[in-house]
Amino acid sequence: MSDTPNTAGAASGTVRTRTEGEARTEGEQDEALEAATATPADTAAPDDGGPAPKGLGLVGWLRWGWRQLTSMRTALVLLFLVALGAVPGSILPQRGQAPERVADYFEQHKTLAPWLDRFSLFDVFAAPWFAAIYILLFVSLAGCVLPRAFQHYRAMRSRPRRRPATCCGCRSPRRTRPTPRPTRR
Repeated sequence: MSDTPNTAGAASGTVRTRTEGEARTEGEQDEALEAATATPADTAAPDDGGPAPKGLGLVGWLRWGWRQLTSMRTALVLLFLVALGAVPGSILPQRGQAPERVADYFEQHKTLAPWLDRFSLFDVFAAPWFAAIYILLFVSLAGCVLPRAFQHYRAMRSRPRRRPATCCGCRSPRRTRPTPRPTRR
């Protein structure tokens, strides 16, 4: 048996020699670790002649984006963003309603007002960023509700399900008439 140096111990400053059987066990562990963490490109044969994996592609990315946009979670996040974006519109004066108050704000806050104006915070409800949020919310809700509406319509137009023969899974038959309660006198 020959001794091989421990390369893992070299990083810590200590070198211990191992037998060939121990090194082989560590090598097998290293190979298993590399195989578990390898990407599909690493595991593919280099010259197999077959087509390389392409990923999602344009249609796959569009489908993924549509599913993300039409999820209920995205609609709730967009609804929260609309509410959050409307806060400056209710706190700061708006040009459409009170242009003289916007001019007064510019006179009183000479350094802050130009920065707020760069982000369209004096025209929040006409700002492109606010329009993008509520348009995305509209598309998200439409894409979320319409498919479910068709399912609900089909369920509404179908025949109702039969009543089960038993009331709660037990073997006793379902009562057709409720039993009268005794009256107290």
